[in-house]
This record gives sequence, C-alpha cells and structure tokens, in this order.
Amino acid sequence: MKIFIKGILKNKIRFSIIFLVCFLWLFLVQYMLLDRGYIWRSIRMEISNPFLSQLIIFFVTFITLWALLYHLQIYKGLHTIFVKWGKSRDLYKFIKMWIWLWLSWVTSHYIIPWLNWLIYFFYNVGFTILYLLPIIWLSLLITFGVIYLHSKITKTLR
Repeated sequence: MKIFIKGILKNKIRFSIIFLVCFLWLFLVQYMLLDRGYIWRSIRMEISNPFLSQLIIFFVTFITLWALLYHLQIYKGLHTIFVKWGKSRDLYKFIKMWIWLWLSWVTSHYIIPWLNWLIYFFYNVGFTILYLLPIIWLSLLITFGVIYLHSKITKTLR
C-alpha cells in the first residue's frame, strides 16, 4: 500500500493530467455531444451482482478500517493475548472473523454511503465549475501538460 501511494505522489503531474483529461472528456460527451443541459446529478452505487458488491465492501473494509486496526496493532495484541498467553489459536481466529464481519457491516452501512456522498458532491461541484468556467480547466490541462513535457525534456537532456 505504501509503495502504491508513493507511486501516486511521485507521478502526481501525470495523474493530474489523466484526471483532467478524463473529466474534460466526460464533460464534452455529456454536455456538448449529447446536447444535455446542466443538471445536478444523483449518483448511486447500485450493483446487481452480489459477489461484486461483497468484493467492493471487502476491499473498502480492507483499505480503511482493517488498515487502521492493523496500524494500531490491535491484531498483534489479540495474537499475544490469545495465542501466546492463552494458547488458543482457534479462539483468536474466531475473534478475528467476528471483528472482520463487524468491520464489513460498518463499512457497508456507514463508510460506503459516506464515500458515495463525497464522490457525488465533488463530481457535481467539478461539473458545475467546468460548465460555468471551461477555460479554467483547459488552462489547467495545458499548464500540467507543459510542466510534464518540460520535466521529460529536461530529464532526457541530462
């Protein structure tokens, strides 16, 4: 996970360009080519496949709450109490299973709706800004592109 985050931070200009291009493409398709007027959209994560839904819940649980408990070394403390001192690996696995189920429930009822609202809000705010001031997005895209190309050119000249 740390390597992934370091890779994103290291290539922030590249990811910014990709984000701006994708956002601009969405805007052009929805408002220019399909001739839709601007409306505040409602975005919901409705997945008809229950396996995919559970997979998303488990993934979000793993990268949020489970990672927090792992970072706080809760599982290491449980391992010390139940396996090293109590000599009961089955009880340790049982408690870990119930903690995981509880974390999955919390994720599906609280974290995912909050993330859904957050994505919905920033998506609509971004489209509002893009709809009202498209020249800002184009200038940001050109600026990031020039910075990226300048950094590539200076690296190759060294």
